[in-house]
Amino acid sequence: ALGQALRNCPKITYANIGLYDTKLTDNGGQALASGLDRPQLQDLDLRIRDTGVADKTGAALGQALSKCANMLKLHLELSSTLVADATGISLGRALHNFPKITHAYVTFYGSKISDVGGQGLVQGLDRRYLKDLTLNLYDTSIGDNTAIALGKSLSACDKLEKTALFFTSTLLTDFGGRALVSELKGPYLVDLEIWLNGTAVADETGVALGQSVACCHKLAKISLVLENSKIGNHGVGSIAAGLATLGSLNQVTFKLDGSQVSGEGLHAAHSLLRRPGRSLEIEPKPPISDGLGGIAPLPFAPLQRGPDLLQGVRGQATNEPAVVQQIGAPIAAQHNQAEALRRLEVGMG
Repeated sequence: ALGQALRNCPKITYANIGLYDTKLTDNGGQALASGLDRPQLQDLDLRIRDTGVADKTGAALGQALSKCANMLKLHLELSSTLVADATGISLGRALHNFPKITHAYVTFYGSKISDVGGQGLVQGLDRRYLKDLTLNLYDTSIGDNTAIALGKSLSACDKLEKTALFFTSTLLTDFGGRALVSELKGPYLVDLEIWLNGTAVADETGVALGQSVACCHKLAKISLVLENSKIGNHGVGSIAAGLATLGSLNQVTFKLDGSQVSGEGLHAAHSLLRRPGRSLEIEPKPPISDGLGGIAPLPFAPLQRGPDLLQGVRGQATNEPAVVQQIGAPIAAQHNQAEALRRLEVGMG
């Protein structure tokens, strides 16, 4: 009935439909989707969650939306459903028919989509006028191919102002993570949120992200969730070093529980990012220095500007800071001098 009602509205420009925890199946889903082929539709908010719809609904939805060439804002949710790769591919093709889209919120968390459908989906996100992007693939079987394809699409989105990427509990590794974050260099990016917790990303992803965020000169807010990942001191230190160059940054959140970052690494990142007036949250809490050299900041390598973003770290273990310490020797020397002076003053007192 709803699909028929939509077909009777040829000039509709906005639709908001939410179907949560219902008994909807592919039969009804296909009928609903077929009513969304409205050429004048510019703003669609369609949320289908915890239902029995599958790829027949997804294919019908992709076919209908491909006729909506005037789409500007799309909020599409097919979470905790039975949709899989055919849906991802179909919707990716539909996105290619939105040349003027500025806002895209696409979430498939808890669905059956894998790297095949994920890759097809994100290939449709290479929209040059896109300003606000949220992609949620939490708890799916997507992996490195999806991340690599998304990185390529993001390289075409040079007008992004806000980006939120959720890859929690996926098959992502350091290879795909590095390719993905290497393209987050938007000159207009103000708000960045990345969830890579429960994945195999490690230090190379951190180094690449540090290089990228250093290019985001308008970045004001960043939230990074890397819990239960393989990232260590060097990766987190590289991110912190990149962020430390940004005068525009006023809110930073790091969540690192279950990662390979040590107490010294947490303390060093905190030291690099602490600024008056800046909101800084790091979990777990970094250890507090006793004032007598109990915890010394780890020096991190300065940003490398060469074509190979990972030069000097490829092949090193995450807990092997020899190269980093050598490059950061002046920082360590300054710290040692300050500690020696404080101890001298204590003794003279």
